[in-house]
Amino acid sequence: MESLNGEKDNYTFSARQMLDWYKEHNMPLGWFLPNDGYKAGYGQTDSLDGDIENLKEFGDYARKNGVELGLWTEFKLHPKDPKNPKKDERDIEKEISIAGLRCLRHKYRF
Repeated sequence: MESLNGEKDNYTFSARQMLDWYKEHNMPLGWFLPNDGYKAGYGQTDSLDGDIENLKEFGDYARKNGVELGLWTEFKLHPKDPKNPKKDERDIEKEISIAGLRCLRHKYRF
């Protein structure tokens, strides 16, 4: 199973490992956009707030290495009830304000 930070003892299949690989091979990187279109890698915790913190941890690591964070997604961007968001929803406002998201590739599905 893939992840952002290797939080499931799967560093080999993590976004962090890919960032480290590019850096190790002196490949220029300016942006990293994990694909969350299938809920893969970003939503590894048991709550939406935990997932936001997971994304923040990866974003902090990326920025420390000179890389900005974006997100590749196909999901709706706002929870239906912002005061009571569900685990399987997204909250673009928290992704920006807490996790430091700076760009988004989004394909909205009706």
